[in-house]
Amino acid sequence: MTQQLKAEIVAGFFRHRVALVNTSEPFRLASGALSPVYLDHRRIFSIPSLREKVALLWADVVRAEVGDASAAGADLVVAGTATAGIAPAYALASKLEARFVYVRSKAKEHGLGRMVEGVWTPGDGCIVVDDMVTTGGSLLEAALRLRDERGEPLLATSITRHDFPKTQQRFDKEGLPLVSCFTSRELFTLAARSGFLSEEDLATVLAWLNEQQN
Repeated sequence: MTQQLKAEIVAGFFRHRVALVNTSEPFRLASGALSPVYLDHRRIFSIPSLREKVALLWADVVRAEVGDASAAGADLVVAGTATAGIAPAYALASKLEARFVYVRSKAKEHGLGRMVEGVWTPGDGCIVVDDMVTTGGSLLEAALRLRDERGEPLLATSITRHDFPKTQQRFDKEGLPLVSCFTSRELFTLAARSGFLSEEDLATVLAWLNEQQN
């Protein structure tokens, strides 16, 4: 069931232009670097059928690590990074029947001056969420902010991640497991198997991922 669901999600990514590949005219990333791939995860949450499938798969991935919210008690919270992790965290929290909050990049400068928005209490176990992990900086920073606020990060998770060893090492150093629905290598390999990506383009994408990793 999991592999079938993954195949359906990857098909949805390409049909709805969540996953884009252009090896002749690469995409310019925020860093200024050029990439043959671009993942626009925010489109997922505008498409009900795709959103439902991603949330279903993601909840299974998280349960495999931490169990059900009911098993963890009422203290399980799904915390999204602001702003890319907000919609993903809400979708995941709904499937896990857990509470939802989001973590600001800096404390609010007016009102109550909160860093974490939503209903939670210090000591709550937190699943920290972002849509995509490249270096993992945003996700790890959110987890450390939760620790500063006396939350208890149990797991960091994303829909997709570039599976770079240095990224994993950063989370290992903080004692925080990192899991994702897909690595980008897996995602594009599945796309090629389903005919959404040529073998030639797949080779270019995998070569680029290897180059980034090194």
